[in-house]
Amino acid sequence: MKRLLLAIALFTFAHGSSAFAQGTTIETFQDDPEIIAATAEALKSLDTFLEAFKSDKAAMELPSLQLTYQDEAGNLEMLTVVNFVQSDDDTFTGDVTLPPVVVQGISEGDQISFNRSQITDWSFAQNDQYFGGFTQRVRLSRMSKGMQKILGKKYQGPPLPEGW
Repeated sequence: MKRLLLAIALFTFAHGSSAFAQGTTIETFQDDPEIIAATAEALKSLDTFLEAFKSDKAAMELPSLQLTYQDEAGNLEMLTVVNFVQSDDDTFTGDVTLPPVVVQGISEGDQISFNRSQITDWSFAQNDQYFGGFTQRVRLSRMSKGMQKILGKKYQGPPLPEGW
């Protein structure tokens, strides 16, 4: 049951509260003022998250990065990656968590490369509490009461761990 809830949460957060294709773009929330503000907040603490991840990976459960990804055909989609690694030049590699809806040429589990400029959010769990997920918190507030009840408990606390 826990894996099912995690899969629902990751799909919902990766694709918004509903996944609509708009031509070749899955809703990326790029014109949404609340999501833009949440992304700005997430990026303010991205360096702190990355440093904490490097120094103590074991303390973080499910660390992930969310990013905007565009394929060679111009299809644009929000993706979430896990098992990410940062290179010295601020490029990253990571494993795609869910099958893309419109982006072609990659599948769930594939490793992709991306730049820091593509990152829109970060998150991790610790002691059954989720941290980060700034854009997810906005999306959660827009979901049905039922989904809020299922997913909201993990996001009830502050978005940053104490001391960040």
